[in-house]
Amino acid sequence: MKKIFLCIGLVIAGLLVQAQTANPKIQFNGVARGDMSHNWLSSDDTTNVDQSLGGAALIDLHLDIRPSDAVRISSTLRVKNAIGGFWGQGASLELREISIKGVAAKRIKYRFGDIDSRMTPYTLWNNSGECANNEADVFRFIREIRHQENFNYRNYWRNQGADLAWRLGFDKGMESIDFTTFAMRNRSLDDGKTPDRMQAGGNMQFNITNHSYIGLNYINLFDLPKTVSKTYYEKYSNGVGTSNFDFLLGHFTAFGEFGFSTINYVDTSDTKTVNTKGNFFELGLRHLIRQSFLVQASFRRVNPNFFSAGAQSKRINYTSDVNVLPVVGTNSYNRTISLLDLITDDAIYNQAISYGLMDYEMIFNNVTPYGKATPNRQGFDVHLIYVGDSTFTTEIEVQALQDVAGQGSEKKKNYLLAQWSGDVYFDKIFGWSKSVSLTAGYQFASASRDEDRVYKMSKDLVKPVDLHSHTIDLGTSVEILNRVDVLLGTKILLYKGTDYKAILNGFNETVKYKCETYDGSQMLTAAGLRYRFNDNISLTMQYDRFTLKDKIDDGNSYKINQAFLLFNILF
Repeated sequence: MKKIFLCIGLVIAGLLVQAQTANPKIQFNGVARGDMSHNWLSSDDTTNVDQSLGGAALIDLHLDIRPSDAVRISSTLRVKNAIGGFWGQGASLELREISIKGVAAKRIKYRFGDIDSRMTPYTLWNNSGECANNEADVFRFIREIRHQENFNYRNYWRNQGADLAWRLGFDKGMESIDFTTFAMRNRSLDDGKTPDRMQAGGNMQFNITNHSYIGLNYINLFDLPKTVSKTYYEKYSNGVGTSNFDFLLGHFTAFGEFGFSTINYVDTSDTKTVNTKGNFFELGLRHLIRQSFLVQASFRRVNPNFFSAGAQSKRINYTSDVNVLPVVGTNSYNRTISLLDLITDDAIYNQAISYGLMDYEMIFNNVTPYGKATPNRQGFDVHLIYVGDSTFTTEIEVQALQDVAGQGSEKKKNYLLAQWSGDVYFDKIFGWSKSVSLTAGYQFASASRDEDRVYKMSKDLVKPVDLHSHTIDLGTSVEILNRVDVLLGTKILLYKGTDYKAILNGFNETVKYKCETYDGSQMLTAAGLRYRFNDNISLTMQYDRFTLKDKIDDGNSYKINQAFLLFNILF
């Protein structure tokens, strides 16, 4: 059967090539990729399965059909053969995406099918993954493949549904009003009790001038109870309404956003009800100096009960099992997600909007695990960006935050998140013909709280909170010969201290607090050689070495080596 599907896919591909030649209204492009990886534990780990081999060859064929000037049909067909699937036995044919878009009456833009959506950081926003602060090229291109595989394009969420957009222009008072509305299916009917779930919303943006606007936004994740039995059912709703603005005031721009959230839930089978309300606001100023230096400062306050499913869902699912060598160490334990997995493991990525706060890893970022919309945070955010003549760029952001309300204690935690990144292009500085660049990044995250009281819920003595972590990124890319690059990079994570994580139920209600104590480090180093046949075709050979050191229990320490070959084609 797989051979039949594969043959059908190849026939379709051949017909598309012929169709493009014969009809300019049918165009295609795509990606072809072949990769092979070998992973193995260090020689001193003799207890566990110590090697794994994987890889695949695939072609993503993107078809673009324009039946008229106002209608466009897009789809991507994937043919994939896993390493070890000889004679097509491991082959698969998959329709990865399909969408229809166009313009109705020359005014209204519409899209159906697979679409990418985003609004604001408090309504619908796909926050970037952890420990990705200006990575070296040797890691960055691998993570970008993970993003492509999981449809993580910038801060957009991939959804299935429909949206509309149109604009009204004015001669006086303001320039225009932009309207956007959408509806997506979040979950299908399950077990006869849990109904279909939708996510819908929209926004209006009043464009006063080219540089000033006021926006109104609303989004709701809600159930359709009539899709199940009328005898008993669940009904859930998470509504978020906000207003955001940008106003040009002389040489400064004032910006901000404020709004509310609600969670309503009814389960008629056990008469359970939930009704929770939250709110937030953010106010700030930004100033651009000589088109190269941006200064921005803001203050925000996010209520502990504020919840926005579209903005607080995480890109990484930290409850997932890792795919590569999951059992490690002399303790033979199931390892958790590490720096290595954040870059290389497709299995841990999340593509769905979650109706509750997802789990997170405190050693990566315990300050803003859900981005700006992280609940129970208030404080200042200062952001500086400098771009100098394409030879040097640097960026600094510091967030000094505090709990809005104490969790498990009357005292509040204090948080500090400082991030710096910089790039230097030596070939541009010295006029070299071959490219030489250096990238660097640093993140410091800390949570602190002194304690002299008794923990309310367990009546045990509360340990002081003093968790801090350092994440260091450093890398270089050197073109040693024409189109031949040497890639070097390292990522280092150091962490130590104690913090409490709230264990939540499905409605973000705290069940208990779990005390976590850490003392360890993670280090990922890589060296690679890349040959660029042209701007669209490259071959990369790379070796990675990952080391995790647990100073509390050395039986949890381990090392993983990885070697892989990647052939990538854009056409």
